[in-house]
Amino acid sequence: MGLLLLLLVGAVFGWLASIMTQPAESGDDPVLIASGAVSAVVAGLAVYDGSAMTGLSPQAFIAAALASAIVIASVVSIRRTWDGTGDDRSRNR
Repeated sequence: MGLLLLLLVGAVFGWLASIMTQPAESGDDPVLIASGAVSAVVAGLAVYDGSAMTGLSPQAFIAAALASAIVIASVVSIRRTWDGTGDDRSRNR
């Protein structure tokens, strides 16, 4: 049950990030959702010392939320840098 909740927390963060950033390509949505879900599971399990099948602590959920937000922000930043949409100099020319 705990693993499912961690996946859900990360996937929701990824989905909200895809709505907020409005990626140019529709292929970016699954990448953001997957990266949020994976990072939430990894961080939640790293913080929680018990069995994730029985339940999770509030600290695990906080770690999952923070980790997914950081990873998603990094993914969005890297994608914008590679696409050239994050470069202010290219817009001014």
